[in-house]
Amino acid sequence: MFKKKIASVFLIGTLVLTAGCAKIPKLSNGQEKFASIDGYEISVDDLYKELKSKGGLSIMLDMIDRNIINKEIKDQTGAETYAEGQISTYQEYYGDDFEKTLKQYGYESIDSFKESIKIDYLKQKVALNYLKTTVKDKEISDYYEKNIYGDLTVRYILIKPAELDSSASDADKLKAEEEAKKKAQDIIDRINKGEKFEDLAKELSEDKVSAANGGLMSGFNTDQVDEAFFKAANELENGKMTKEPVKDSKGYNVILKVSSAEKPKLETVKDSITETLAEEKLNASSSAFNDAWYQIRKKYNLDIVDTDVKTLYKANYEK
Repeated sequence: MFKKKIASVFLIGTLVLTAGCAKIPKLSNGQEKFASIDGYEISVDDLYKELKSKGGLSIMLDMIDRNIINKEIKDQTGAETYAEGQISTYQEYYGDDFEKTLKQYGYESIDSFKESIKIDYLKQKVALNYLKTTVKDKEISDYYEKNIYGDLTVRYILIKPAELDSSASDADKLKAEEEAKKKAQDIIDRINKGEKFEDLAKELSEDKVSAANGGLMSGFNTDQVDEAFFKAANELENGKMTKEPVKDSKGYNVILKVSSAEKPKLETVKDSITETLAEEKLNASSSAFNDAWYQIRKKYNLDIVDTDVKTLYKANYEK
């Protein structure tokens, strides 16, 4: 696909460059002849119009966007590394059929496929960098107040529902969930009656890594555990335990809050918040990526002279 686009660009360029060559034959209407068959003649202008209508906008934008990418991102080693990783994943999945599969999708070689992955990666990065510039200070401060917390340290006991095979009924699955929840609630009751949390964690928790240390998990934040787990732990006072089991993707948890660190200063997390908000903008709608690139090209003073392509561009990109 990518090579085909390049070939089309080369062909259109050739037409333009050779348009003034005296050796090219003329048709009766004065246009330069490109080909003929059994009396049917094709002029350079005819071919140009046909190519323009069947991918001219896409080819033009590929060329323009590559130019912008090279201006915006000087060091493209990240894209190279990412593309190589993707290629390795595809090669492992398709095995000996990988190159054959690529050809079926219009790629002439692994290199052409790799190049398309790199360009997609870089276009996403340029769009994200642009959207970072649109993030307002109030958005950053609001996110900071609502979503940034100090690291937590807790002890917890995880109880997983019994593993069932794929043929298990909904009733069987519900029963397994209820049994796991009851077991977790029984642990809470035992702790409330005086048994030590650490001892029960070592004996009963199904997270064997933390169980070995009495259920201890130190210095974690929102990106390291399920939302439900973090919310429940964060809302506890230091030294307090959840009154009911907390369900997350792994099972049912009994959580004892040990401590919480101070919230980091805004200045230290501002860049990461900005990136998060930019990513949210980029993922907010299917049109966000195209909208961002419309503004990026506008910043670089895109001027489309051809009326037909300009009209098509406006129809596809202008709101």
